[in-house]
Amino acid sequence: MSKYDLNFRKFIVQSLPIRLRGNVVDLIEVLIKPLKKLYYKFQIFKQEEEKALSYNAQMPKLQKLLNDKLETGGIYIEDSPYNVVDGVWENAEYKPKEIGFWGLLAAADIGYNGFVVYVPSGLAGKTNIIKALVDRYKLAGTTYRIVIYN
Repeated sequence: MSKYDLNFRKFIVQSLPIRLRGNVVDLIEVLIKPLKKLYYKFQIFKQEEEKALSYNAQMPKLQKLLNDKLETGGIYIEDSPYNVVDGVWENAEYKPKEIGFWGLLAAADIGYNGFVVYVPSGLAGKTNIIKALVDRYKLAGTTYRIVIYN
């Protein structure tokens, strides 16, 4: 039993004096019907928030979140590999002119990039939903990429 559980009929009966506990209880129950609806909406909201709080930025839990929300089992998350690439360096400022093998790799692909979310091609249209969920639960400053596979 939760601390938010409430039996409305019992509450009404205990709040009324003994001489008014007849048909007045039914009348008051009808009058507080909007309050009951609000209470049940609160219960649903509470359950959804408790479920949302059970997820966090750990990769297995984030993977479970994505698979639960999108009702699939094909999404998985892995650490991004650490890419070391030689570049052509300017002597004066020590900045790369060309990164990688003739510019084939983007600057974001070099070094540690956080993690990679692998999504099946059937869910390619839901990348915005995936981005929103991952952005909500990932740690601040962590980068990630979404890769679509067959």
